Parts: sequence; structure tokens; C-alpha cells
Amino acid sequence: MTTFIFHGNEAANPAAIYAPLQAEFERRGFPCRIIRSPRHRTSTPNKDRAEIVVEALRGETDDIALIGISNEGLFMPLVAAARPIRRIVMLNAVIPFPGQSFWQATKGQQVWANWVTRLLARIAPGMSEVCPLSELPQTEYVYICGSDDDAINPAWEQWAAREYLHVDPIVIPGAKHSDIIYYAREVVDAATRGLTPTNPPLPGPAPEPLNLPPGAAASPAQPGVTAPAARQPLGNPGWQAASLIISGLAPILCYFLLRPKVGNDVAALAIAWFIPVLWTLISSLWRRRLNVLGMLGVAAYGITLGISIFTGAGALPLKLHHALVGGVVGLVFLGSVAIDRPILLIIARRVANNSRQQATINRRLESPGVQQSMTRLTQYIGAVALVDATLQAALALSLPTSSFLVATALVHIVVIAGAVALAFLVVMLRMRNAI
Repeated sequence: MTTFIFHGNEAANPAAIYAPLQAEFERRGFPCRIIRSPRHRTSTPNKDRAEIVVEALRGETDDIALIGISNEGLFMPLVAAARPIRRIVMLNAVIPFPGQSFWQATKGQQVWANWVTRLLARIAPGMSEVCPLSELPQTEYVYICGSDDDAINPAWEQWAAREYLHVDPIVIPGAKHSDIIYYAREVVDAATRGLTPTNPPLPGPAPEPLNLPPGAAASPAQPGVTAPAARQPLGNPGWQAASLIISGLAPILCYFLLRPKVGNDVAALAIAWFIPVLWTLISSLWRRRLNVLGMLGVAAYGITLGISIFTGAGALPLKLHHALVGGVVGLVFLGSVAIDRPILLIIARRVANNSRQQATINRRLESPGVQQSMTRLTQYIGAVALVDATLQAALALSLPTSSFLVATALVHIVVIAGAVALAFLVVMLRMRNAI
């Protein structure tokens, strides 16, 4: 008879996070427990979490199966080395290397699916913690991974399961990194294979997968199937680079090429800034996704061009169109906070409604801490937009068009890069304080 043990951080809500899996385990007669560890900064989070779990399991008479996701794979073998564990179930997990830290052991290996998760993992203390074991404990291992894991490279996961755990991985088609817990039937099938339930299974058919679009979990989990690296959105890095070049560099080059050949600044500037307008329209149609900020820029371009042409105001209105966009964005963001309806929270809720993790995301969005963070981020973006708009307007009023085009691009880059760097620094500092 076997009890499954989940681990959760006190700052999170593991009962909500693991609800789909726990419900399916218990429907099949396998009781579950959730053991929480405190959230505090430590250089040995894997050792600390293992000790907490071992202490919590003192006196437990059932066979124990540990189940964990992602970096939880680093501490579960430490528990098995300290007390009998029937089975360790790893979901999209990294694994410990005896006598080495994870970073030491995987140097040169293609572990991460993208640079973001690599950077976040790099600053996580557990990845640099040396595993105190001399060898991995001799227990049963089950390795389950999503074919579309977007944090850890699925090909590395499957290779590591065979190479170090000596098991064939179970691959769940379509599952990504965090949403693998929503493929409850497939995960529980693999996790409980060969185990005896503590309680009689509940009668009736298995429930439908929670919050998954039709057909998302139609394919069964497949043992031993090698999946490619996680698929990224079509052309995403290249698309972003192209957008930056077309929106920032192309108008400047176009203006300086056209200005000697046309009669005035208005004509040259109107043609130059029509390039990003055209790019916004084409890219929105091609990707079938409305670029709200881009369309706001299109509207501002049309309005300021009309003012320049029909009022004889010269190039100044066109020079102010970026400031107009920034000002509107800043006022909308700050205004939404002022009326206690942060626009980022509204956007997040709408995105959640189209997500397979709708229930979990909405529960997290109801958390006071999450709402406070979203409110602060909304204020931050609004303030940055207003600062940028103010600087853009000052440059437009004080510089000739040719100097303005160069200066405005540089100032825009500095403001955005500085804001992103500051926000990223805050995130990294907070992550270093988390286990």
C-alpha cells in the first residue's frame, strides 16, 4: 500500500497547484499528503527540504512514493537516502549528481529550453548546491516528461533519465513544463504502475482532464519516445529582432535617404514613419494577433499626420506621435491603478480565460500578494511610459528633425533598457531569497 507525497513551498498554495493530480490519485485509492517547507534564503535548499520531508514522514507506516516537478528532483533522492522510499516520480525534473552541483555536472550539456529558464536556474541556489550523496539511492524511479517542455530541453530529460536513472522516460505528448500536472490521467497511470492502492478505487469513469482544450490530452503517454527540444513560438526571436530594426532603425535611414529628394521634413518624416505602420499592419495580419500598442501607434501616426498636413504645423505633430502613444499608455496604466482596477490584472484574467490552466491561474490572481505585485508592475510601466513620453516631447520641441530622429531612438532605448534592467534586477533579488 502506497501513499504519495507532494512538496510545496509555504509561499505557494500546493493544495491548489496539485489539485488535479491529487484528485486522480485519491480516486484510484492512493492517499496523498502535502508537506510544506518554509520560504527563506539558504545556500542549501535541497538539503533543507529533504530534512523537512524526512522529519514529516517519521512514523509513516505506508510505503512512500515521492512526486515532484522541476527542481524538486534535486532533493527527493536525498530523502530516499535517509529513509525507505518505495518510488520517486519525477515530472519534468532535473536530477542530482552525487558529489557535484547540478551546474558543475551539466556544463556543456543542452539542458535548458531557452535562455530565460537557463538564467533563472543559474541564480537559483539549489542549482549550485553540491549533492552530498556518494551515489543515487537504490529505489524505483519513474521519469515523466512533456514532449513540449518549454523550460527544460525534453531531449536532455529523456537522455538523462536513461543515462543516470536507468529508466525509460514516459513522454506525454503535448505537455509543457508546468501544465504537465493537468495531464492527470497520464501522470497517474505512469506513477502508480505496479503499486497497490491503500484504499479501494472509487467507482465510475475517470474525470475529464481539467482545463485542457479538446484533444490536448488525446494521445496516451508513451514510454521511451524521444521528443525534440521544446518548440518555440514561430519565428519569435527573429520576429522580435525584425520588429526592433523596422521600428527603430529603418525610419531613421529612410528619412536621411529621402530628405534630400523631397521638398520638406513633413514628407520625408511621413514616409519614414509609414514603414513601422505598414509593418504593424502586415505582422498583425500574418500572425493573426492584434498588436494593441502597435495599432495605437498607427492611430497616433494617422492623427498627427493629418494635423501636420491640414493645419500647416510642419513636422512637429509627427515628431510628437511617439510621445502621444507613451502618454496615453502611461495615463491608462496609472489611471487604472487610481480607480483600483489595474489593467495588467484585467489582462491576466482575460489571458487565463483562454488558458488550459484557467482555474489555477485565477486562484493565484485572487491572492493578495499577486494582486499587489500586479498593481506595482502596472504603476511601474505607467511611470516609465510617462517618463519616456516627456523626454520624447522635450526632444521634439527642442531639436531639428534630423537630430531629433537620432536622439529619440537613443533615449527610447536607454529608457526601456534601463526599466527592464531594473525590473529584472528586482526579480533576481527576490528569487535569491526564495528556496
